[in-house]
Amino acid sequence: VVYIDLTENPERFTGYAGASAARVWKAIYEENCFNIVHRMTEGCETCNNIMNLGQPKLKTGKPVNPFAQVPKNKAQLNQFLNDLAEESDGGEDSDDEVCLEKRVYYRLISGLHSSISIHICDEWFNRETGVWEPNLDCFVNRIGSHPERLQNVYFTYALLLRAVNKMGPYLEHYPFKTGSDKEDAVVRHQVQDLIKSTTSCPPTFDEKSMFNGPEAQILKQEFRDHFRNVSRIMDCVGCEKCRLWGKLQTVGLGTALKVLFSYEDNTLDPIENPDLFERSEIVALFNTFNRLSESLHAIQKFRTIYMKQMAPKEISGYKRILNHIEPFVKKSLSQLKSWNIPVPRYIESLVTDAFTN
Repeated sequence: VVYIDLTENPERFTGYAGASAARVWKAIYEENCFNIVHRMTEGCETCNNIMNLGQPKLKTGKPVNPFAQVPKNKAQLNQFLNDLAEESDGGEDSDDEVCLEKRVYYRLISGLHSSISIHICDEWFNRETGVWEPNLDCFVNRIGSHPERLQNVYFTYALLLRAVNKMGPYLEHYPFKTGSDKEDAVVRHQVQDLIKSTTSCPPTFDEKSMFNGPEAQILKQEFRDHFRNVSRIMDCVGCEKCRLWGKLQTVGLGTALKVLFSYEDNTLDPIENPDLFERSEIVALFNTFNRLSESLHAIQKFRTIYMKQMAPKEISGYKRILNHIEPFVKKSLSQLKSWNIPVPRYIESLVTDAFTN
């Protein structure tokens, strides 16, 4: 057994890209998303190519506005997640409607893919300076200018949040064993704090609305098979660190689905049912939840960077306008004075300040 310290091997840019990486994600989408990728992206001008890393453009030729519909605070985040939970594809009478379960599956895969891309852009190695730093161009091209990818990150986060919340009673009595009684107590306290924080969030994912039809068991088995296949495809990743984080988060998502759809609330008791989850599954779930949480934080960070970079351009444009109108304004004031028309002092002060700052 090989143990790896994840804190010493963070998920970040490794240089692994190109045809090899593209083939992995292509296989995941084409072989494991119920053949609905084209249906889920139909009519979306920014998502007609899931492997496209360039900045998409609308039919008008204008770039898509980055950070569209990204929540700025907790209240907006709650509303955003609620809106995602209420979205549907097609009407009940539509023959082309994609069933809820398959839509959820696709969104999870897309959310995982997008979250991984966010961390690559957030922990980008600048070869010129030798410093790890956020790469705004990378983020905008891969994620920021694709609203549907941003939405799927939040959707995946909401599902993981619900899974951790539902698993609370199980984790409350789970025997954490780190080899140190003191460390065990610290871990247990931190886990309880996390569970408590999830209860303060509004319910945004209702797992009871899924797998209720006559084909429920078949769909559940397909979910399991597809996730196992995704994990096997991750074995083909040529970068060891990328493979590590890819498989870890695939297991984490699989564990979340196991929590939500395989057990009722009253069965989640580690004393009566001690073998429901392996230790590795719990570790994977927490690390995946952390990765998605960090993704939301990174989105806000990139928004701030973007706004700071745009501010000088806006100020520059404002000054150009002032320079253009300055002679006309000053001439008008002089004309008024020559006609003995009184000009309020505060107006003169405003004009002076505007053209001297």
